[in-house]
Amino acid sequence: SIAVLNARPNVQINRGGESFSVRGINNTGVTGFQRDNLASILVDDVFQTDLAVAAGSFDVWDSERTELLLGPQSTTQGINSLAGNFLLYHIAPRFQSEGAAKLGIGSFGQRELGASLNRELEAGKLAGRLSYNKEWGRGFTTNATTGNDAAGDRNKDKAGLTLTKRLSDGSELSVDGKFHRLTEGAPYVQSLEAGADELTENVDYDQKTTNYQLSARHKKDLGGGWRNDVIAAFSSSRQTTRSDADGEAADRLGVRADDASDHFASVENLLKFQNDQIKNVLGFHSHHYRLDDDHKFLLPFPVGGGITTPVAVEQLSKRSRITAALFDSFLYRINENHSVNVGARLEYLHNKFGATIQGDRTADLGGGNATVDNYLRSVSGTNEGGSGNFILLPRAAYLLDFGANHLGASYTRAYRTGGVSVNRRRASAVEYNPEFTDNYELSYKLPLEDFLFSANGFYTNWAAQQVQVQLSSDPFDTQVTNASRSQIFGGELQARRQLGIQAATLGLGLTRTRFKEFTSGTTNYAGNEFPYAPRYTVHLAHEIRPVAPLTLTTTARLLGKSFTNAENTRSAPSQVQFDFNGQYSLGSFVIEGFVNNVLNRRYRLVDGTATAASVANGYPATYNRVNSPRELGARVTYLW
Repeated sequence: SIAVLNARPNVQINRGGESFSVRGINNTGVTGFQRDNLASILVDDVFQTDLAVAAGSFDVWDSERTELLLGPQSTTQGINSLAGNFLLYHIAPRFQSEGAAKLGIGSFGQRELGASLNRELEAGKLAGRLSYNKEWGRGFTTNATTGNDAAGDRNKDKAGLTLTKRLSDGSELSVDGKFHRLTEGAPYVQSLEAGADELTENVDYDQKTTNYQLSARHKKDLGGGWRNDVIAAFSSSRQTTRSDADGEAADRLGVRADDASDHFASVENLLKFQNDQIKNVLGFHSHHYRLDDDHKFLLPFPVGGGITTPVAVEQLSKRSRITAALFDSFLYRINENHSVNVGARLEYLHNKFGATIQGDRTADLGGGNATVDNYLRSVSGTNEGGSGNFILLPRAAYLLDFGANHLGASYTRAYRTGGVSVNRRRASAVEYNPEFTDNYELSYKLPLEDFLFSANGFYTNWAAQQVQVQLSSDPFDTQVTNASRSQIFGGELQARRQLGIQAATLGLGLTRTRFKEFTSGTTNYAGNEFPYAPRYTVHLAHEIRPVAPLTLTTTARLLGKSFTNAENTRSAPSQVQFDFNGQYSLGSFVIEGFVNNVLNRRYRLVDGTATAASVANGYPATYNRVNSPRELGARVTYLW
């Protein structure tokens, strides 16, 4: 999963990969109200929606490499790439016969099996690659009320087939299909202690997400340094979630149901030119994205005196986005020491949003019926809106090379899409504009034969930041508005030293975030830090090969303290974790053993203890997030 990138400098992946932060920017936004990635995730050059990632699309079995591009990638990726890009590339079909198979076992009933098969189907012309991966286990949480000892279970399937055809004109066509399915239990615990790992609700949490993707790529060498690539893709996902609406042992509000679906269709053309002095990419991109959500639950409506009555609520929302963009990235090498890189992206974006809210009283309150019914009529109804914007995103960079030293300075402008927010209390649709970041970065790299070193420093000024504000004490009286300014600054340092049979790696990330302006209701957040933005990340690894077939790796990972809400009243502590991995190659076999969280240190990552306000509103349950306990496992891979 995406957790393989955890603790890269200034990267934090939360348990299960359900959310992550890059350079202090959480993928769901600093207030967590949108379902748009703020760091783009691409698998085999195909954009992954939030639901696709939830289905397990970031699967590293049979992969060739993973990459993390820090900082905004707006010239090439456009919207919603404020923090960076996660890139995953699976092994493409090869014109030879080969394959691999694996079996794994681990703590808490963890099991895994996988296989890949590559064949040349037509000599020198057609090749295919088939892969499958399955991982399942019961997890480490139990539900004391239902008696379920696998309340945090996880069951994942991924299948893929890729065909590559070499055409007569020298071009190459690849067609790829993927299927992902992930079923998960509760990602939280309700016990107050980090190591108790217990739930007490009377309904077991269950989430099922499926996704399938189809894509086609055509690559053609035009000669004279010219090349053209076309990528077309379609992705569709569906998610069903069932959970306890009140989170208590007693059945007070029944089952909460949330059904979501999305589709994403895109086409991109890249015309590339390269010689000894110039490298240029001229691109066109267009996509259509749609997200539908149907949320049904019983809402505890306060009727006075600390008494609530259940109200049946259904929220239907539909969101669509159409985007078209023209972009260019031009690198010019002035001489052997100096280069410049300039680029720009002109993008048109059209958003459409619709929401229907319906509420029905479920009990006869006598004289109190009118009060409840009048309120429900005021928040029920359909609200729709739309907006269109042209966005220009420039980029400029200067590169200086002398000997093995490489320095760079860059400026990039990035943005996140605007949209329409529905205020359910006032039955109104309110448009909000895109938010923009101006990003400045300095970089240094020194690649030597046995020593690699790189360092970056960055500053981000965030204008017109989108935040969800509470306009009154009514829980439905909220809307999204461009109400905030903020700043982020920090840096990364990475080094690797090879000394004979040993190697040491250091990764250090420093980030400071701050709201400059942000007021919600009577609360002023100015000076507060972003939630889920650790001040530092440290990654230390030592690798030794005492004999040629054996590799032993010890890793230490440190995460600094971070706040878990915008009010900065709740926080996750600093964390330390040690992992160990050993690999032994025996002919065509690779035997691997691992221990994660060697010291079994437990942390409460999110404090979800019920507040006085939530208890008063009829939600007394606690939902905490914790890290995984010590895990042991072994894996055998056979290659042929």
